[in-house]
Amino acid sequence: MAQQHSYVFPKKDMPDNERNEAIQKLRDRLDKVVLRCSVLNSMPLTVRMMMPKLKFHLVDFKTSYTNGKTISICYEHACYLTAKELTFVVMHEVMHILLLHITRHKGLDKELFNIATDMFINSLICDSVDGTVMTRPEWTLLSKTFTNKNYENEEAIYRALQEMKKNGQGGGISKMKGSGKPQPGEDGQSDPDYNGADDHSKWGEEEKDEDGNPI
Repeated sequence: MAQQHSYVFPKKDMPDNERNEAIQKLRDRLDKVVLRCSVLNSMPLTVRMMMPKLKFHLVDFKTSYTNGKTISICYEHACYLTAKELTFVVMHEVMHILLLHITRHKGLDKELFNIATDMFINSLICDSVDGTVMTRPEWTLLSKTFTNKNYENEEAIYRALQEMKKNGQGGGISKMKGSGKPQPGEDGQSDPDYNGADDHSKWGEEEKDEDGNPI
């Protein structure tokens, strides 16, 4: 993916002043996207009401995620995605919180529930929000079969995926881990190790900064 704007990726080996400046520019960009989500009438009312209550910050991690209280946007997304794509990523993480996925996954196969929730959310966003507001990044999970229109909820998709796995169709499930091109890596090019789903391993965990301090 070619870099489409003037943002600089804050690499760890950069001089401190340059890295801090790069991070601040990404922070300003994220703040604008969050504000946009909060005021646009085309956004669902529940999302607009929730936005002021959420904490957003940037992280040096492989992808964006939420722990249920804060939303962490990775440097790659903040730096290389278009404004509309970044808006989609922010909305995706907000929906994880709004739909209480952080507590609903307990006792379930985490990998399958991860896939089920991401497909449900992404189909829901695509159906609910005007395309002039945001664009789904090509690497995000989306299925023509496992959608919010075809299944009542995330658990229904989860059960269907379980049945596929039980019937020896695990290979089909593994192919669902991403659609289209991989997300951008540190240099803005495609990251071949990314599987298309956001990271759910931090659900319920306390968020910390790069120095290990609670946020």
